[in-house]
Amino acid sequence: MPRGMRYMKLAYPVAILLSLMFVLPSAFSAAPQQTKQKEWTVIIYLDADNNLEGAGVHDMNELETVGSTDDVNIVVLMDRSQGQDTTNGDWTGAKKYYITKDNDLSTIGSKELADLGEVNMGDPETFINFTTWAVDNYPAKNYLVDFWDHGGGWHGVCWDDDNKGDNLNLANITYGLDMLKRHIGRNIDLVGFDACLMAGVEILYSIKDSCDVGLTSGTTEPNDGWPYDWIMPALAMKPTMTPKELAKEITEDYVNSYTDGKDDPQDTPTATMSSWDMKMVPQIFDQFNQLSMRLALRAFTWNAYLREVRANTQGYDPGHVKVIDVLNYPLYDMYDMCKELLKPFGGPIVGFLLDNSVKQNIDYLMKDIMGARVSERHGPQFPDAYGLTMYWPSGDNQVLLGTPKTQYDARYDNILFSKEQYWDDFLKAYTSMTNAANTPPYANIGSPVANATLDANDGSVLVQGTAFDASSLVSVEVRIDGGNWKKVSGLANWEYKWNLQSLKGRHTISVKASDGIEDSPITSREYDIKPATTIAGQNPTVVYAGVGVIVILLLVGIVGFVWMRRKGMGLRDLLAKLKPAKSAETESD
Repeated sequence: MPRGMRYMKLAYPVAILLSLMFVLPSAFSAAPQQTKQKEWTVIIYLDADNNLEGAGVHDMNELETVGSTDDVNIVVLMDRSQGQDTTNGDWTGAKKYYITKDNDLSTIGSKELADLGEVNMGDPETFINFTTWAVDNYPAKNYLVDFWDHGGGWHGVCWDDDNKGDNLNLANITYGLDMLKRHIGRNIDLVGFDACLMAGVEILYSIKDSCDVGLTSGTTEPNDGWPYDWIMPALAMKPTMTPKELAKEITEDYVNSYTDGKDDPQDTPTATMSSWDMKMVPQIFDQFNQLSMRLALRAFTWNAYLREVRANTQGYDPGHVKVIDVLNYPLYDMYDMCKELLKPFGGPIVGFLLDNSVKQNIDYLMKDIMGARVSERHGPQFPDAYGLTMYWPSGDNQVLLGTPKTQYDARYDNILFSKEQYWDDFLKAYTSMTNAANTPPYANIGSPVANATLDANDGSVLVQGTAFDASSLVSVEVRIDGGNWKKVSGLANWEYKWNLQSLKGRHTISVKASDGIEDSPITSREYDIKPATTIAGQNPTVVYAGVGVIVILLLVGIVGFVWMRRKGMGLRDLLAKLKPAKSAETESD
């Protein structure tokens, strides 16, 4: 074969490859696509490593009444206990399952994907490893993450008896969901708690930045928990449900299954369920925080009034009777508290206690609760339930002489909600029957949401938030990665233009406010920043076009070189051919 021909055979595939690599880089970086992307993947973190083992086996069989379909994946990590339930081989440890349909209501027949041995379901890394694996292997348009186990309100969820009773506290839940969100690259569509007492404002605060819809139960759930043999058939029939529609379906199915007059599950008057639009709940936090400050300043002055409000507000303790919280879960309905705050209790007292600013604050809070609520149902034992609770111990306050007290739990100080919001400070003033001397201001970051991915190619991002003080605000400042504090534009509604051009990786922005006496607690949010892919600030499209032109010129050069070798020509010969011929007049001269 002639030497030049060998060059030509090499040049053409090289040219094609280089063109594809540089001119069409996305063709190499795109992830392989499924033949058909499913609508939903339901990811159930089923911690039955405790006295709920039998209920866990039962719910596995309920899931199998429909199983996974062409449109819905159901994947489960189930951890079992020792000595609780002896059925289905009485195995212990944890196994991954892909749920498939069968008609046996007592035997788990689904495909076992992996036997992990004993794992700690109270370790957030266990949650992260399972859920990220699930989305990698069973991608879908929407994800439901279901925490299945005992719930303890602001104490957390998922207690693991074989690991010394370790559990996922609120910080673990926040961390686990944030890591899953970062792995997916967007918010989780729906996060639900098939667990007791998880409808607290403290829980919503912990998941606010990682999901679009939150689904919770206000009081205790029966052992049977969610009726998966109701929920999964409904999803299979309509797999195109939106996250809000599925949250409504679960809410309705849950309460209906316990109030339909039939066994399995056995009826109970205590069922409650609610779901929340997590894009709207930050407005609740703002208004509730302002109300907390205003009440703290008068916690002793208004003591009799506040005790009466608490006594008439709907309580969610499983043993709640009027002012008594038998099981020491003093959880009270936020919306119902607002209603009671606005009720006159006789005499002129309310008229001069509640000034217009407090009344307006309460009115805004009630509207924000209803604006954020997606669904809510409750059984007859909780007639004044509206779906959102808060921790409210009695402390030294007693409405009826001799009734038991619930003291403030110092562990409440350690949750993120207490570090960044003022309700815990009101509780300390209320339970000790004192007025707060001064309420420091607060400041928060509304957008971008925490753990969002920002693009340095955008040049900058506008960081926005709110701040408040019961008297007056003097300043609001931000800092980047622990650097110097810088003043922002605005006070109650503030903004700051953050330059991203030289940044990449993980970065933190913090904010604080001052009333001239005290600074607010520092609120911080972390973000992932994609490095700039531009050259000297150029648009990426322009850069790729420039690279394409360079590649084409190189290819032209390669082809020309091969052609010259085939013709036996050198560079001088080529230049001679390209040189313009002299005109006849010039030659005659």
